[in-house]
Amino acid sequence: LVKGGHEVQHVRSDGSTEKHLPGIQYPDWLLREEERLKLLEKKRQAGEAGEKVHKSRLERSSEAVAARLARPTEELDAMTELRLAANQRELVVAQRKLARYQRLADEKGLLAK
Repeated sequence: LVKGGHEVQHVRSDGSTEKHLPGIQYPDWLLREEERLKLLEKKRQAGEAGEKVHKSRLERSSEAVAARLARPTEELDAMTELRLAANQRELVVAQRKLARYQRLADEKGLLAK
């Protein structure tokens, strides 16, 4: 914007402004952020990112764990899940989902929901 003749000012947290200094190098993590977000969005669209990309402390708290254990067990009909797959990609996703549920049930026993 400065190269185009515009005046650029940055607003600080206290409300004051400062004039933009041209030629400042951006941090490396900031330069890679756009690429990282695009990759994450592609994974979400492909169904590979999963629902929980980031775990917070609230999800692991004792209250959250107790609430999850208090919920009734969800029952899943494997044949229905496989029949609902409209194409090969959906079939692969359904198979992976069922395999994950089976693996969790084998590892955690009655605690798996």
